[in-house]
Amino acid sequence: MRKPFTLLISALLSLSFTPSYAETKPIKDWTIAVFLNADNNLDRYGMEDQKEMAKVGSNDFMNIVTLIDREKGPAQINYIEKDNIKKIKDLGELDMGDYKEFIKFVKFIKANYPAKHYSFTFWNHGSGWRNKSEKKYFQRHFL
Repeated sequence: MRKPFTLLISALLSLSFTPSYAETKPIKDWTIAVFLNADNNLDRYGMEDQKEMAKVGSNDFMNIVTLIDREKGPAQINYIEKDNIKKIKDLGELDMGDYKEFIKFVKFIKANYPAKHYSFTFWNHGSGWRNKSEKKYFQRHFL
């Protein structure tokens, strides 16, 4: 009598841990996710880059999703389609320099855009990690 009970419990546990998206969303080969911090003088370039992504757009093979925080507006998550930028979610004002915002974005992507492979890109000036002495060293040796 113990064996059927064990099998039943095993079956129920496997069902309860099945991701909710498994049946509703197809798993694509790739999800390309871009974390665009354009809440600065890069605002127009962030919009231009999304338009460039829309030249290809998401398809049966891949998803293209961005989180963009703009200079004069709230952050939003966009699904990039062929010739279209589709707003998925407004997020309000974010501190894109806070690693916790990136972690939230990763979790959102994994839950909503399942894929065999993921590519995450940080998009910004790229110099926020430098301290003053590193910046002086860089300027002295590379500029």
